[in-house]
This record gives sequence, C-alpha cells and structure tokens, in this order.
Amino acid sequence: LLYISFLMIGVFLVKAFNSNKSISEIFYKQISLLYAIFVSPTPGGSGVGELGGMIIFAEFLKKSEVGIFILLWRFISQYLSALLGGILFSLCLLRDLKNYS
Repeated sequence: LLYISFLMIGVFLVKAFNSNKSISEIFYKQISLLYAIFVSPTPGGSGVGELGGMIIFAEFLKKSEVGIFILLWRFISQYLSALLGGILFSLCLLRDLKNYS
C-alpha cells in the first residue's frame, strides 16, 4: 500500500491541477519516469526527475503550471520523507545523547 500511494502522488497532483486525463494514462507515464529516476547515476535522480517530469507531465498540464507542479511533485515524493526522517533522526540522536550524559 505504501508503494501504491507513492505511485499515486503524481496522479493526485495532476488531478489537483484540474486535468481531465485518465488516471491510468497518468499513472503509466509516471511509472516510466520513476524507474528512470531510480536507475539514473545521479544522486537521488537529481536532474532526471525534474527534466523527465517536465517532459512526462507537460502533456497533462498547461505550460504555466508545469514548473510549480514539478516542484510540488518532487517535494512530496522525494524530499518530504527525507526532511521528516532527518528531523526524527535528529530528535532520536539528541534524546540518546541526553540519556548517555
């Protein structure tokens, strides 16, 4: 369920931008992009996600919406979990340091 919810981020975001494209079409286009990001040689698919997202999602959105969409999509799908994990790790580390001193 976690993986399916991860794969549906792009679909829900495209629908939030009032696109009337089919869910399955958006879903299958996004899957190819996500696997390209995962196998890319850049750390975290940096650059591949942004450029690929512009190419993949441009057919579902207006030109003026693609940039903000890519920022939202990358933040929600990649960076939000890293940010929350970093905060949780820091809190656990501080708690452990407090217990050991």
